[in-house]
Amino acid sequence: CWCSNIFSDNIIDLSNALEKVCKLRGVNFSFKGETKVHAGVIAQEINEVIPESVEKNNDDKWSVNYNTIVGYLIESIKELKKENDAYKTTITKLHQDMNRVKEALKIRY
Repeated sequence: CWCSNIFSDNIIDLSNALEKVCKLRGVNFSFKGETKVHAGVIAQEINEVIPESVEKNNDDKWSVNYNTIVGYLIESIKELKKENDAYKTTITKLHQDMNRVKEALKIRY
């Protein structure tokens, strides 16, 4: 994978990463004629969400380049962290408000 910015043009941040990741389905499967169980995704399903992750060798043999999914996972984690941080801030403010209300009630009684 030639991902260096020296070899890359048109570098654009991924958009809607979390939305796309939530559409992906992780599965267990066995290749036809084998018993060994694998974990992964189905290329045809990934093609509907992140088509740049799918390599189509011919009509029958599609494969997923998992490296291309990593960028979406990274951006999804960052988006979830941002949401989580906002929730933490809200919870902290609510605790502060609740403590002020408790103090105010103690004064009255």
